Amino acid sequence: MNVTVHIAVRTAFSLVTVTGIVGNILVCLVVLLNKPMRTPMNYLLVNLAISDMMLLVFFTPTFIFRDAYTHPAGQTGDILCVFLTGESFAWVGGYASSYFLVAIAIERHYAVTKPYVHGYSITRNKLKILVVSCWIFSIAWNSIGFAVKRYDPSLGFCASEWPAEYSFKVYALLSLIVLGIIPITTMSVLYSRVVYALWVNREVTQVNNLESERKRRMKATKMVLTVSVIYTLSWVPELTIFVVAAYAPSLMDSTVIYPASVAMVTLNSAVNPIIYTLHGERFRYFLKKLVCCCTKGKDELRPSNVLSMNSVTQFQENEGFDTRL
Repeated sequence: MNVTVHIAVRTAFSLVTVTGIVGNILVCLVVLLNKPMRTPMNYLLVNLAISDMMLLVFFTPTFIFRDAYTHPAGQTGDILCVFLTGESFAWVGGYASSYFLVAIAIERHYAVTKPYVHGYSITRNKLKILVVSCWIFSIAWNSIGFAVKRYDPSLGFCASEWPAEYSFKVYALLSLIVLGIIPITTMSVLYSRVVYALWVNREVTQVNNLESERKRRMKATKMVLTVSVIYTLSWVPELTIFVVAAYAPSLMDSTVIYPASVAMVTLNSAVNPIIYTLHGERFRYFLKKLVCCCTKGKDELRPSNVLSMNSVTQFQENEGFDTRL
C-alpha cells in the first residue's frame, strides 16, 4: 500500500469513526433525556448504539493510530493486545450488535402481530433480560478472541496465536453460522411476517380502528428493516473473509482485503444514526432540541416554537416508535 493510499485510508477511517461516535452518542442522549423516547425498541437502539461505539473506538489503535506509537513488547504488549490494541473489544461490540438487531426484530414482530395479547409485550424485566443476554453472549463468544491475542515481535503489533490450525477453522466457520446465518435468517423470517401483516394482510390490531396505527408501525418497521439490511450487506463479506482466511490463507491479501472488510463494518456502525434521523420525525425533533438548544424551560410549550406540545403528543400516536409497549 503506497503512502497516498495509506493516508487516504486512515483519513477515511478517521472521518467514519468520528461521525459514528458523535452520531451514536446523540442517539443515546435523545432517548435517555426525553421521556417520550424511552420505549423498549429505543432502549434496544441505545444498546445497539453503544455496541457500535465500542466497535468504532477499539478499531482506532489498529486503523488510525498504529503509526503514531511503538507498541510495547513482552508481557505488557500481550496485555495491551488482549484488552486495548488487539481489536478484541471491537469485535465484542460487533457481535453484540448482531443480536441486538435480532432482539429488535423480535420486538417488532410481537408489536405488530400481537400488540395487545397478554404475555407478548416487552416489559421492563423482559427488556433487561434481552439486553443482558446479548452482552453476555457477545463477550462469551469472543472469549476465544481474547485468549488468542498476543504481541507478535515479527509484526511489531498484535496477532492471533491459535493453539492448532483446526481451532481457527472451527471458530471461523462457527462464527459465520452463529453471527451471520442464524441472526440473518431469524431477522428474515420475523420481518417477512411483519411485512406480510402490515403491507399484505393489513389485519393488524388497530387502536380505535385507526389507519394511523398501522402506518405508525409501518414507519418503525421500515427504519429497523433498513438497519438490518445494511448490517447484512456489511457483515456477510467480513464473516466470509474470516472463513477464507482460515481455510485458504494464500488467497488473502491482508493489506487490502481485511482493511476493506473492516471499513464496511465500521461504516455500518456509523450510518445507523443517519437512518434514525431520516426515518423518524420525532427523533429529528428531539435531536434538533438537543443540538441546537432552540427551546428552554417553559418556552417549550409556546406555539412559536418549532413544534408545540400538541405536536409531540401527535408524534406519540403517529410516529414509528411504540409508546404503548
